[in-house]
Amino acid sequence: MKKKIGITKAANKVFSDTSEKRKKVTGPQAAWKKEQAEIKRAKEVRQRIAFQEFCEKYGIPKPVPEFQFAKKQGRKWRIDYYFERECIVDGYPKVVKIALEVEGGVYTGGRHVTPEGFLKDMEKYNALAEYGITLYRITPGQLFQFDVVTKLKKLLHPDQYPEFKV
Repeated sequence: MKKKIGITKAANKVFSDTSEKRKKVTGPQAAWKKEQAEIKRAKEVRQRIAFQEFCEKYGIPKPVPEFQFAKKQGRKWRIDYYFERECIVDGYPKVVKIALEVEGGVYTGGRHVTPEGFLKDMEKYNALAEYGITLYRITPGQLFQFDVVTKLKKLLHPDQYPEFKV
């Protein structure tokens, strides 16, 4: 039989009292937080550049990072990477549009797995379908995997891989 561990009233107050955590941070701590945010942004930029180079290396068109769509509807939705390629399929010209979404926080309880986040993602993904954009979702750990490159290549080249027509 598992023993239940109870939370004391004092500990419960600490967990429920978030007013102290929400105070504006000033001084050295604020500078540190700003520096950490800049480091995070720099890492994200380096990753985007590395992924674009990775795609080019394996014969995939260079993606547009942080592609914004649905501007006319007043939305500011962004897709992590957007690919577009013109080709001839069944004798007709076609523009293949692929959105690659890297779903962060899947294992850590991030926004994408909360009910509210899930519903917002559904709305965004349905809008992609309305624009004729095929969505391909991956986790951050899959970004530089060869099987993802292979699937993207097949999706972007329906003229060469007829079984993957979009």
